[in-house]
Amino acid sequence: MGKTTQLALLASQLLRLSNERNWPALAALDREVAAMLPLLSKQQQWRTEERLGFDELRRAHGLALRHCQRESARVDEGLTQLRARRQGWMAYALGNASEEEPT
Repeated sequence: MGKTTQLALLASQLLRLSNERNWPALAALDREVAAMLPLLSKQQQWRTEERLGFDELRRAHGLALRHCQRESARVDEGLTQLRARRQGWMAYALGNASEEEPT
């Protein structure tokens, strides 16, 4: 498989996995890209279409990163809300437990 094809395939996979919110597969692909880039960069001559492919991979990686950041912020907000409500839930649960006890 040529360098241009590899770069296009990786860019396409990054976009697909981030759009699908398949975070485990996206993390695995990110590790694969990180391992592959040093090998690709050692090759001295890059043709114009290869450079364009690399630019597309960089854009796809940036989009995937932004998807991950948004998801992380969304999860963090949800956890913050759960923590804020925890005290109320505990009071409610304790109140119900004492009502159920026979007197």
